[in-house]
Amino acid sequence: MFHLIIRNTSLILITLLLSLTSCNNSKQVEEPGIISQDVLLTDLDALVKEKPDILFLDVRTPEEISDGKIANAIEIDYRANDFEEKIDALDKNKSYIVYCRSGNRSKKAMAKMRDKKFKECYNLVGGYTSYSEK
Repeated sequence: MFHLIIRNTSLILITLLLSLTSCNNSKQVEEPGIISQDVLLTDLDALVKEKPDILFLDVRTPEEISDGKIANAIEIDYRANDFEEKIDALDKNKSYIVYCRSGNRSKKAMAKMRDKKFKECYNLVGGYTSYSEK
């Protein structure tokens, strides 16, 4: 009987821990006046239609960009020494969809933009790799 109680208690604790952990993986960072969230490729067209002035920001290297890019995207290499200087020159009140090859660098770039108080940034989940397969 005691073994059964411990087993059930363990299952409840594991379930609770998993549910709490999943809450921390929010796709949107809440900060007053700032939107910073992931956008899925399936939702990209709707976002662009809703915000026709939104800008694409490609943070890949020039070598990666030479294989293709999203039309009219602003190119600022995340790995370049002057990355922060170049994003400082962007209009912080505009909306941006940030992307890289797979979504990792763009997530980091977006975090820097959030720290610099950019008002609205979206990370393209899956990056250009997903976009080019579309």
